[in-house]
Amino acid sequence: WLCYHSFKALRRQVMRSCGQLEATARAGSSQYLLRLIDEYSDSEVEEMRDLILSLSKEPTDHDRRSRVKQVFHEALARPNGMPKRFTDLFDKILIEVGDEVQNEAKKKFFENQSSSPETEQESVPEEPVNGEIVAEDETPTERVKTPEELQLWALVDMMVQTKTIVKRENGELGSKGTFQ
Repeated sequence: WLCYHSFKALRRQVMRSCGQLEATARAGSSQYLLRLIDEYSDSEVEEMRDLILSLSKEPTDHDRRSRVKQVFHEALARPNGMPKRFTDLFDKILIEVGDEVQNEAKKKFFENQSSSPETEQESVPEEPVNGEIVAEDETPTERVKTPEELQLWALVDMMVQTKTIVKRENGELGSKGTFQ
């Protein structure tokens, strides 16, 4: 549940740390995103969306981070303003996809909540287990994250990683990416 409500907060935190709080406020508006995306062809937007969705569904963090690093390495090596064009479009589409995934995750969460009937149990004595109250006949189980939650966290991770890559490339993190 926390995952569904924290994407926007995490996005604001990432953007703030990158000095782009004003851009975040504007990016919350779909109209603003649409105006910015108008600068790009439909095929560029669709290819970027496909790339971001593909990256967000990598099976492991390591695989995803390696692919993101490779994609940005290639994009930042392009000539004549293409790196900035790529990074701007990536950022805009990443925000858009993040909002879509978050909304879909919320929708599924609330559908699951409303479709699962609340069962009333007889009074069963409860005992605290690791800070959680669990009925005697239940064993504490670790909640498994849904595919939407995993994808949402992958998108947040990609946002942080790509901001770091770009700042490092621009020399804003210090010489050759080392903090000074």
